[in-house]
Amino acid sequence: MKPAPKRGGKNRRDAAAFEASKPVLKRATQRALESIREEPENPNLLIGRNPVSEAIKAGRTIDKILMQKDAQGSALKIAKEAREAGIQIQYVDKAVLDRLAPGRPHQGVAAYAAAHAYVDIENIIDAAKDAIANAETVDEVDDVYYGLMETLDEYSTAAEKLDNYKAEALEELDEIDPEDYIESAREQVAQLIADAGAAIEAAQSSEDIDDIMSDLYEALDELETVEEVENIIADVEAALEEDFSPEDYVEADREKAAQLINAAKEAVANAKTIEEVSGIMDDLVEQLKALTTTEEQDDALAKAKADAIAFLQDMIAEDSDKVLENDKVKLEVAALK
Repeated sequence: MKPAPKRGGKNRRDAAAFEASKPVLKRATQRALESIREEPENPNLLIGRNPVSEAIKAGRTIDKILMQKDAQGSALKIAKEAREAGIQIQYVDKAVLDRLAPGRPHQGVAAYAAAHAYVDIENIIDAAKDAIANAETVDEVDDVYYGLMETLDEYSTAAEKLDNYKAEALEELDEIDPEDYIESAREQVAQLIADAGAAIEAAQSSEDIDDIMSDLYEALDELETVEEVENIIADVEAALEEDFSPEDYVEADREKAAQLINAAKEAVANAKTIEEVSGIMDDLVEQLKALTTTEEQDDALAKAKADAIAFLQDMIAEDSDKVLENDKVKLEVAALK
């Protein structure tokens, strides 16, 4: 905001005297500002079909209309009126409108009217007029004037900061490219960006914008990027080369193992999602279980040998017991003789 113009220099006091005078308007306009800041609703956001329709008919400047994707009935008439008036319409999910108007019946329609900062400033100026009317000295009039300039400067600075914060957030949104995500997620990414942009436009504080961006990135983290899929594919392809070899299987099963492994390599190379890669590997492992590895064959052979040796040892022990028993009988018969 430009510096306050001079009022001819009459009765102007230095800065220290001005601060000490506790301007009448400073208090009045501060109260007006506080009442405005306490207002939870955005005065530039029109909620509901009737307010939006009446604003269009009244010729009020509307920057954009947000309309629920599946809105029917009178919402279609509003859309027609908006198009005829050259007003931009953005179709959004119901969740976007719920967030813009928590607890309020939006009926699937909302609109951003042209900024009404002028209305708030008019309230401040009206308070200044009342203060001037009640002023009893020229000094009080000066207090009103310079207090007004200071307050409006603060008001403008706060609004400018919020606008700049919004602009930075919107620029950050522009840097998010749906093409960086897998094909099946691109439409969803584009919608998330559009919804975030609409919410940022309606935000009333930098904290609101931070929350919007945080929610956006949390949602995007749930989606797969092309780079993530490419990295997974590279890791799996390396594992197929290093950890899966037909030579690990018995000769009779090597050709089948080679076919399965090569088919998996080709499928992985053409995969589009991490889930698809995971499914390919699960299928490969399951199919290979039906084949016999050389390790399994060696284990089976070792077990068969061990079982055979144990069986033979049991037979030898049993035969020895029989021999001993026969010798004992012979000794007893000899003793009787």
